[in-house]
Amino acid sequence: MPNVTRNSTKPAFGAGANKACETASANQASQKAAPLRDDIVETEAAAARHIPGEVAKELAKLSALIVEKSDGQDKKLEEIRISTRATESKIADIADRIDRNRIAEAARKMGDVSWEEHRVMVFADYSKLLSDKRVKFNECKKLLHDKHMHFSLVYPAVLVVKTPQGPRRFEDHKKALTFIRSLE
Repeated sequence: MPNVTRNSTKPAFGAGANKACETASANQASQKAAPLRDDIVETEAAAARHIPGEVAKELAKLSALIVEKSDGQDKKLEEIRISTRATESKIADIADRIDRNRIAEAARKMGDVSWEEHRVMVFADYSKLLSDKRVKFNECKKLLHDKHMHFSLVYPAVLVVKTPQGPRRFEDHKKALTFIRSLE
């Protein structure tokens, strides 16, 4: 009688080899169970070749729906981010207005404020547009300083030049510059 154990196959590394093979098989199965987005497209193409027509169409529709929904979710998340930024900006603006109102109210309660015998007036912050208008008068002010003439830049952006004939008011910096240059 022939020896049965002699012709049978044995694990190469003993009993531990079976456990290693089982672990490797489990890893491969888990990788196949969780395909990536690119793998879905490849799987669809393979499925279309091996799966009957109606089932392949349904799978293609489902995968397209999944991709569409994930893109839609990305768009919704971006909209939420944008609206959050806008809300934060609005909250900051409201807080800024509250501070301005408190400062203006405190200034009204104090009445006239003076420093070194000069009256100090409190105004709300200038807007960027108003600041730009006031900056345009800088050249006029420099020329008036050079000519030792009295002037004031009053709110919002009006240059008042004190001349022997009386005060002159300019809301346009170009007209003021022309007038100042004409003075000798």
